[in-house]
Amino acid sequence: ELLARLGKDKRNVSYGFEDVEKAAGYGAIETVLVLDELLREFDMEKRKKLEDLLHQIEKAGGDIVIISSLHESAGKTLHSLGNIAALLRFDI
Repeated sequence: ELLARLGKDKRNVSYGFEDVEKAAGYGAIETVLVLDELLREFDMEKRKKLEDLLHQIEKAGGDIVIISSLHESAGKTLHSLGNIAALLRFDI
């Protein structure tokens, strides 16, 4: 779904931590995809920021999907997009 939206040049996709955080602020996130490495490699301050972001998304009714970095296509694709991406409810 993520690649399909990106391929169609849709604006209802966000990727990279800052852009996903911005979309969450609008309550726009339908589903967030997080690479498992992101959960393991962050220092405590960044990890807290990520946890707060995920709680915000969950409270707004968004789904959270953790993607394994070992997954051939999904893991590599998500890694290339900044380890986090979101499918949005509406364009921003």
